[in-house]
Amino acid sequence: MALVAVFTSYALENSRFGILTRRLPYVVSYAVTDYFSQNKLILKSAPKNLKTNVDSLQVVFILGESVRADHLQLNGYARETNPLLSKRKNIISFSNMYTSNTYTAASIPQILTNASLSDDYNQPKYSLIDILNQAHIQTTWIGNQTPEKSYEMFIKQSGFSKIIDPLHSELSFQKTYDEKLIPLFKSLYQPNQNQFTTIHMMGSHWWYETRYPASFRKFKPVIQSKNIPSNSTEEMINSYDNTLVYLDFFINEIIQEVEKQNTKALIIYLADHGELLVEDKLWLHVQRGKAAENPAMLIWYSNKFQKTHSEIIDRWDRNHTKKTDLDFFFPSLISLFDIEGIDYNKNKTL
Repeated sequence: MALVAVFTSYALENSRFGILTRRLPYVVSYAVTDYFSQNKLILKSAPKNLKTNVDSLQVVFILGESVRADHLQLNGYARETNPLLSKRKNIISFSNMYTSNTYTAASIPQILTNASLSDDYNQPKYSLIDILNQAHIQTTWIGNQTPEKSYEMFIKQSGFSKIIDPLHSELSFQKTYDEKLIPLFKSLYQPNQNQFTTIHMMGSHWWYETRYPASFRKFKPVIQSKNIPSNSTEEMINSYDNTLVYLDFFINEIIQEVEKQNTKALIIYLADHGELLVEDKLWLHVQRGKAAENPAMLIWYSNKFQKTHSEIIDRWDRNHTKKTDLDFFFPSLISLFDIEGIDYNKNKTL
């Protein structure tokens, strides 16, 4: 009986993440074990005396949640999920990004280090935040997700950090909306200096109806229950797409703030992973599937950035539909800031 119980629990948890680990009474045991467990990601210190050869470049990194590329209007989706961004200039959407890490705890450490998608983390990694700090680039982290052990070290390394709703997890019905991050960003954004700002959104994480205000309920009917089988496919997709209309508003607000500063600036939006919406009878993420492995990404660039980096923009324009894995992020940021004193894979840059 004990062997059957062990096998059954293993099979259930592997068939769908959280079926036991997020339910009583099992959650108590798993939570205690997780609390005292060691992080498999070990960071090594960035080299000293790093130097950047660029001046006054602001990069705003909007780290999204559970947004699949093919539901963006910018990528040809039939619905108007990007009514504001689709009217803008200076935007490039990358429709063919790839990650095998379809949950936040695995995706963020890979994005923000020199780890590859196939890495087993048996060797220490460089943290992008640490490297930027050593190169005297101001780092800031503001977020709406309760930090997990797998990536909280990047928050602690940032020169300034603030979590706006630390007491409510992504499973809470009372989680605050991402727009509360906007005034905080406006107060912290410093033009005319080298700066890397991470804005970590709650995004399109389930439960969708708690991710956006009622004024963004564009597609109806919407879901009424947290129990997925109680909702129709139409309701699930409508609610999900409404979160993208809200995302469109959020990114546009950030662009407006950066745009009016008239500086050399980039805004990079990248979702940590995608989302399954009934493909192969599967929902959400933490499982394999094309839609979960194809996160949305776009870049907005200022006019001043365009004047000084036209060749880079031409390259992005030519390759925006090319399949690219998320290994690109770490080397691309080092390249953008032109940091000397550290080896990195230049072949992986965007």
